[in-house]
Amino acid sequence: MKPTALTLSLLLLLSACAAPPSPPPEAEQDVAADGVSPAAPEAASPDDSTDKPLTDAEAIEHWRADYAGLLLTCVTRDGRVKYDALKPQRVLLNRLVTDLAPARTFDSPAQQQAHLINAYNLLVIAALAQREPPVSPGRIGGFFNLRRFEVGGEKLTLNEIRAKAVALGDARSHLAMVQGAMGAPPLRTRPYGPEGLENQLNFQCRRFVNDRRYVTTIGRTVLASSIFGWYQKDFEAAPFGSIRAFMEVFAEPGSTLARLLAGENAETVIDMLEFNWAINSPD
Repeated sequence: MKPTALTLSLLLLLSACAAPPSPPPEAEQDVAADGVSPAAPEAASPDDSTDKPLTDAEAIEHWRADYAGLLLTCVTRDGRVKYDALKPQRVLLNRLVTDLAPARTFDSPAQQQAHLINAYNLLVIAALAQREPPVSPGRIGGFFNLRRFEVGGEKLTLNEIRAKAVALGDARSHLAMVQGAMGAPPLRTRPYGPEGLENQLNFQCRRFVNDRRYVTTIGRTVLASSIFGWYQKDFEAAPFGSIRAFMEVFAEPGSTLARLLAGENAETVIDMLEFNWAINSPD
């Protein structure tokens, strides 16, 4: 019996169903459930999932960036510290102190000098913030010359950190490091950095010398901050030669102070103000 057309059609349909399915195009393989194709596997390469340790230069810059963020939260425009604002920043503050400990290799003396100035200022802030409420450093025995901090692979007092910073530059560093008291220089709202350190120090010195809280005049007498007396030898060293010459460099031109300091006027007397040890808080 000859197959009918209907029979032939059924045979063809059964033959097609029995054949193995053709593989899908490569681009449609491994399509995720959300319809997004995963990225093609990369060629074999060393495992880069583990973070590489930072170089010393990178570690210093990371530290400075974190310190900059802290300063923005706690320093007023006139250089006072809002210690209450540090309470939510306790973890960051402690990490900044801890990260000062390792020995570092610096790219330049300016980088090291800036880092030491920043370290000094941060350690003063952190030590005062440990007290509840924070108190003047003048009321804490051995605050500057006995208590030691781990900085750059050494255990140093604040006075030793200060001396290292000054030795890398000059007496201007004294007016960049803040003792945590109202008589101390105002704290910058940004860290010191190796780029433009000269300009940063010069600006800070002009800010200090021309502020009547730190240097003022009465008649022929110039009353200067006790900082000049404490570190007299440093201010008398090169490149300035004397306290008077230092102040003259940074005095506002045309001011009463500048006129009294000019020309080594024999009638001008330089004396020291009493240092204000009240804590450098805006409250």
